[in-house]
Amino acid sequence: MLKKTTFFLLIMTAILLVGCNSGSASDESPPPPDVIGNSPASTPDQTSSTGDNSETPSQNDEETQPDSNDPAEFYFIYNGVEVRMGEPALPIIEKLGPYQEYFESPSCAFDGIDKSWYYSGFIVHAYPYEGDDFILSVCLTDDSSGTDTQIYIGNTYEDMVAAYGSGYEQNQDQYLYRLGGTSLSFIISGGFIASITYRYEDAPELEL
Repeated sequence: MLKKTTFFLLIMTAILLVGCNSGSASDESPPPPDVIGNSPASTPDQTSSTGDNSETPSQNDEETQPDSNDPAEFYFIYNGVEVRMGEPALPIIEKLGPYQEYFESPSCAFDGIDKSWYYSGFIVHAYPYEGDDFILSVCLTDDSSGTDTQIYIGNTYEDMVAAYGSGYEQNQDQYLYRLGGTSLSFIISGGFIASITYRYEDAPELEL
């Protein structure tokens, strides 16, 4: 499947990781995902699924859907596993299965070590708090993963607005939607989506 990773992804990953100094669980830090040119693409036919509870119905089966009593929030779904922002990280990582790379570094924003797990199509970032790790963000890295409204890297600005509406906050090329203490952001370059990121906005960052 054609990969649609861009240099914008590297910028977003560096920001989300919020590490001061590089450090790794292995001898060497894993390289960032390969960067290829950003070009228009039609929406791919996907087998993996991701999710949030926006108004557009998901095409996933019922077991991948949030409970009706759950607070409204954005979250990512992969093979039926819900990756919810602000939840304990390790149980979710175990459910996701084997990862390709692991990276950690001392945190600038939190008291402890930031951690990242690299999977095919996405990266899970966690922040430390009171001796545990919690999901901070999920960054999609190519068009093999998308949202439950079938929005993928390579789709257009118009596709994004059709799925999520025009109630976004814009900061240059970033378009940010907020929901229940979480956010879903899109980086758009030349009219096409170059990056998709879920983030926990209520993480207790240090007051520096």
